[in-house]
Amino acid sequence: RCQVELVIGTGVMTLRECLTLERQHVIKLVEPAGGDLSIRVHGITVGTGEVVVVDNAAALRVTHIAPPVGADLS
Repeated sequence: RCQVELVIGTGVMTLRECLTLERQHVIKLVEPAGGDLSIRVHGITVGTGEVVVVDNAAALRVTHIAPPVGADLS
């Protein structure tokens, strides 16, 4: 089995901001709204995708797959 993570975005906060987080707080992300999500397998980014709805459930359509590490791209 592979642990797969879909990452919406990343941000930076001060330690004080982290310690005072409460419901309804908004965390600003570096990535633009509407951008692709990162697909990570065991913590390694392997591609990107976009959120779609399939049978009333959220899903991800893969838009890019990264080449394997060490692949000859020439």
